[in-house]
Amino acid sequence: MIDLFFSWYFVELPKQIKHVWVNYLWFFEKYFAIRELIHDFFSPWKGLNFERESVGFDFGEMFYVAFSNAFSRFMGMLIRTFALAIGMILMVLVFLAGIASFLIWAMFLFALVFAFFKGFQLLLSLPGK
Repeated sequence: MIDLFFSWYFVELPKQIKHVWVNYLWFFEKYFAIRELIHDFFSPWKGLNFERESVGFDFGEMFYVAFSNAFSRFMGMLIRTFALAIGMILMVLVFLAGIASFLIWAMFLFALVFAFFKGFQLLLSLPGK
């Protein structure tokens, strides 16, 4: 029975913790579309492109189209930067939480054994013995 416990605690449980940890990392990577945001970083916001409507030379319209397209790309970069920052911060937090869960899991058995012996020691030191 003890060998089954140690097999579960030191083999199966770490696999399950790792599986849950990787699933959370995968979820946040997909939820924030990190790869897509990096791939489309310089694309215009929502694909909003401006084109000239007239055929002749009109400096005002050319300036308007160039400025609008540059502004659309700038807004896309700005919004994607915030989304990437939030996504990356959350992924780092999930990564650190996974490490913390492994450390807590590893320390739990030692804490349990320590608490058992400390409780036994307290029982032996009761008055009246």
